[in-house]
Amino acid sequence: MDDLIYHYTSENTFKSMMQSKSIWLTDLRKMNDDTEYILGFKIISEYIREFFPILSEEVAKLSPENMGDDFMILISSFSLSGDSLGMWRGYGDFGSGISFGVEHADMSMINLVNRYVEKGGPVFGKVMFFGVIYNEDNFKECLRSYLEHISNQYSKNDKVHQSVAIGKLKSVVVRLSSLYKHHGYYDEQEFRGLIEVMGKNDPYKILERSTSFGEAKYYKMDLAVGDYMPVKKVVLGPKNKTTINDMQEYLKSININGVDVIKSEIPFR
Repeated sequence: MDDLIYHYTSENTFKSMMQSKSIWLTDLRKMNDDTEYILGFKIISEYIREFFPILSEEVAKLSPENMGDDFMILISSFSLSGDSLGMWRGYGDFGSGISFGVEHADMSMINLVNRYVEKGGPVFGKVMFFGVIYNEDNFKECLRSYLEHISNQYSKNDKVHQSVAIGKLKSVVVRLSSLYKHHGYYDEQEFRGLIEVMGKNDPYKILERSTSFGEAKYYKMDLAVGDYMPVKKVVLGPKNKTTINDMQEYLKSININGVDVIKSEIPFR
C-alpha cells in the first residue's frame, strides 16, 4: 500500500474529471448509505447526554434534522486501496473502470489556493481529508478525548471561554458524525474529502444535480492549480480493455504527465 488515496469510477467519468480538472463533492445525505451522519450523530448525542450533559443543548442544534442550505456536509469518497475487488464491483464499473491515486494534502492545498485567488484574500473553510471510522469503541475514544477538554473550557464561568468551547464542539460533532460508518463498509477502507457548509466559512459555489437518491447539492473540487495536478497513479480495472500505452498517450494528450499507469492484478471476469 502506498501513500495515495484512490477514487474509483468508470473510464468515461474518469476522462471527464481529467478534462474538467475537477471532482464532485456531494451532499452526504444523498449517498448509498442512508445512515450517513445519522449513525455517528446518534452515538455522539447519547454519549454526551450520559457523560457531558452540560453540552447536550448545543449538540442538539447540529442534528441531521437541522441540515439545510446553511448547514450541510459535502463529501467525495476515496479508498486507501487502489486495487480492491469489492471497490471494483461497487464503484469501478464492475471491474471495467479505473481507480486513480492522488495526494490528498496537495488536493487540499490546491483548493485553498484557488479559493484564495478567486476571493483575493484569506478564506475560511477548505476541503479536508480524513479516514473513515468503522469501530464504535474507537469512535467513542476519539470523541472522549475531544470532549474532556471542551467540557472543562465550557464549564468556566466566562463567556469568552464558553464561546470558544462551543465553536470547538460544533467542529468536533459535525466532523466526527460525518466520518463514522457502519462496520459493514469496513472493506472499502474509505478516506474521504469533505467541506462543511456552515455560517463560519466563506461561501462555496454550490450546484444541484439529479442522483439515484434524489436532487443533491454538490461542489466542484479543483483537481489542479495552473498546470499541476496531484494525480500520481492510474489503475486499469481487471475487466478494462484499454492498454497501459493507450492510457499513457491519452493522459499526455491532455497535458497530464508523469502518471504511473498499471493494470489491476485481480483475476476477475
